[in-house]
Amino acid sequence: MKLLFQLIKKELRLMFRDKIAVVVQLILPVVTLALTDQALNTDLRQVKVAAVVPVQTESATNYLKPLLYNELFSFQGIISSVEEGMTMLRKSRIHALVVLDGDFDRNMAVGNCDGVPSVQIITDNSNTVVGNAATYYITSALDQSSGDYISMQAMFNPGFRSIYHYGISIFALALVLMITHRAAISMVGERTRHSIDNVIMSSVSTKMLMLSKLLTYLIFYSLDAVICFLAVRYILNVPFNGSLLLFAIITEMLIITSLFLGFFISLCSATESNASGTTVSVVCLLLMFFSGFIFPADSMPLWAQLIGDAFYTKWYIDAAHKVYLQGTGIDYIVKNLLFMSMSTVTFMLMCFYKLNKERWLR
Repeated sequence: MKLLFQLIKKELRLMFRDKIAVVVQLILPVVTLALTDQALNTDLRQVKVAAVVPVQTESATNYLKPLLYNELFSFQGIISSVEEGMTMLRKSRIHALVVLDGDFDRNMAVGNCDGVPSVQIITDNSNTVVGNAATYYITSALDQSSGDYISMQAMFNPGFRSIYHYGISIFALALVLMITHRAAISMVGERTRHSIDNVIMSSVSTKMLMLSKLLTYLIFYSLDAVICFLAVRYILNVPFNGSLLLFAIITEMLIITSLFLGFFISLCSATESNASGTTVSVVCLLLMFFSGFIFPADSMPLWAQLIGDAFYTKWYIDAAHKVYLQGTGIDYIVKNLLFMSMSTVTFMLMCFYKLNKERWLR
């Protein structure tokens, strides 16, 4: 035990030798999350909409009321023609144009019998995110059933804030990138600085060395995870609805798995630059693209979904959304825990195999 504490003390000295790097690692996730709220926010704060009403009647006015009194919309008024509305669209003065048919009152009273729509929504889909969001908001507000406006309820995200998804995903990927990179340069750094020679001459075993590094980084990045969690909760204002203990467990599993992945990259690399390049390639390209962060997993082809299933980040992000936002229990994430555990054991065995194969230690 005394030897283990000495190794941990050595790792802490190495880690805090560059104090600026330590501060950056603690603060960078918070800055990244704060910028995410601004840069990756795909929400429409307000949908700017105008309406073309050929015959202004009481029923037409009542039909458009949700656009006037709902804070999601900024109603730009009733205009005289579709051509004027198209000009406003091209000048980006509005996001959408609602056009009522000349026989709107009759169609509303007796039903649309001729197959011609009574209401048309025209959006600028040169930006599909804006166009689709505007169409969705307006359609949800204007749809009617039995003369009453439909009340729509969005579970777990009533404000339609995209940051609910991006915030938790960035929380995970920022941790994975930093942890994997730090672990990736740890063992290869020992070799390039020849400090591993002193360890070989001591009574330290392979398990002891890996355990000391694992415990040191686990403590440090657990603190980093707490800081990230507070940033998501209080800077991004994403409400936490689940079990704090369960969320902590899956996050610790993420940290441990990322550490073993980084250690394996380090053991397979000749220099620190090679380890850094591999980390960026693996984490940024593979884990990010196939984790469902950028592209929804359900929209990917089958082969891409199968690749994504092999990455533990996909299972963590899915579990984190369920626990953090939906407030689900462990029975809803058993599959996620199983795949994450398999990844942890796989990377751990790969690390020990590599260490024993090269006979660094006993």
